[in-house]
Amino acid sequence: MKSVLHLSTYFVVVMLSMISLSLSFGKSSHEDLLSLRKAYISAVESESITDSLLSYLQKQSTKTPTLLAYQGACEGLKAKHVFNPYKKLDYLNKSQQTLAKAIALDPTNIELRFLRFSMQHYLPPFLGHSKNLEEDRKTILMYLEDEKSKNLGIPTLIIISNFLIDCKRCSPEELFKVKAFLQTLS
Repeated sequence: MKSVLHLSTYFVVVMLSMISLSLSFGKSSHEDLLSLRKAYISAVESESITDSLLSYLQKQSTKTPTLLAYQGACEGLKAKHVFNPYKKLDYLNKSQQTLAKAIALDPTNIELRFLRFSMQHYLPPFLGHSKNLEEDRKTILMYLEDEKSKNLGIPTLIIISNFLIDCKRCSPEELFKVKAFLQTLS
């Protein structure tokens, strides 16, 4: 198990290095975003990958709203991985501020909204960090079929759509719309 985790961490470090090189030469591309998304998915279950990805994102001199949102999402993952409740709250607060900043820069980007929505979905309401759920859900649904959103790629749109279906936060009409959209992706 430890060797699998080590290989996974090594893979993410190599992937982040490649992204960093292409960004430093001004070649931020769709492939870089795909690699970033894959690294984030791995970070959800791995503290070491979360640490590597967060460190990489914090070091970026130029931050697009998407990079800033992934940084905020990784800050939220740090809260998941630490034991100390005060540190958890500190990371959550930082995460929500960073995500809000990213969304303010690109309010119709459903990927940014999804990162915040999916994080807030899992937070207990008493923490007070679930106040954007309705706004983010409505924005995601409003722009899901938008031309700009289609640039996210089919795998990302499938992940977002499936999460909306599974989270039990959509009305029957909204579910119908998401399911119909999902069928167009197949």
